[in-house]
Amino acid sequence: MKSATEKLLDSTIRAQVNLDRYSQELSKKITSVLRKAEKEMVNAILEVDPTAARLTKYKKQRLMKLRKRVSDDILGPRYSQIKETHLNELNSLANIEHTRALGAANHAIGANIFDVTLTQQNLKSIVTNTMIDGQVIGGWWNEQEHYLNKTFSKQMVDAMQKVELGLVQEESVGELVKRVKGSDLFPGMLGSASHKATALVRTSVMSVANDTRQAMYKANEDLINGYEVVATLDKRTTPLCRALDGKHYTTDFKPIGHDMDYPGGPPFHWQCRTAIVPLLKGYDELAGPDSKLSNKQLKELNKLDKIQRASISYVDDAGGIGQPVSANLTYDSWLKKQPKDT
Repeated sequence: MKSATEKLLDSTIRAQVNLDRYSQELSKKITSVLRKAEKEMVNAILEVDPTAARLTKYKKQRLMKLRKRVSDDILGPRYSQIKETHLNELNSLANIEHTRALGAANHAIGANIFDVTLTQQNLKSIVTNTMIDGQVIGGWWNEQEHYLNKTFSKQMVDAMQKVELGLVQEESVGELVKRVKGSDLFPGMLGSASHKATALVRTSVMSVANDTRQAMYKANEDLINGYEVVATLDKRTTPLCRALDGKHYTTDFKPIGHDMDYPGGPPFHWQCRTAIVPLLKGYDELAGPDSKLSNKQLKELNKLDKIQRASISYVDDAGGIGQPVSANLTYDSWLKKQPKDT
């Protein structure tokens, strides 16, 4: 019979796989907005066409008009739409992951003792304050909008200069369009923006999910002894995550049985898929004379039979920490142990 911690591991890995799939769908939503922005930028270039004016004075006027139109009428509204979509999705995700993680913990134990839930305000705060590489999510989109505006202005000026100097042979306005759409030699402005958006979405999804779980575990910290880091071991797993995989930490993230400091997270890096799993206290520790559980929680625990009580965690003699459950686990070896429906 699997221990409760092993059941939690299975549940967490399944959640990570589903989150990866979810992040791909959310990325598609956001990149579709960027594709619309690309079409709108191309249409604006064709309509305004600074290269069509004969005099330099009017070329500059048209170029300024084009910049303003792209900034105020295209990128501004589209990035506002992206931020709203992204944050709404993450708020929904936090609610779903909170419910899932709470249910998974209680299901693994066989008793509803994880009973401290997070409020809507708590969950919204997690999304609002989620930091990725030291910056909140909304700030990343603002920065990308600003960067794209600067890049567009620079590319238009550079392209106009090349047209004026006769350094390009193709249709003049076509050179401006190529800077936005890209070519076989380079991806174009919106292509690069889409790659960055995908990386941000994937990282933010895992960050919000992990932060939500961690907040829930923290609220129920009297039930756990620490955490184990679980990395998805495949070709995309980074050396950092491979090194952290299977490492145990206390509830305040001090190393247990090793000297590798906890780096903060997960995510530990961009597009990280690593998670942490709580190491549950054993039945004797939870229900013993020094128990800190409420009468309601103890009543739930006492419903368990001997086998269920024994399965809550495998406890060693050194410090009450559950035995490692991930070891050298690979995605393939994990999948082979799952039921057919998984």
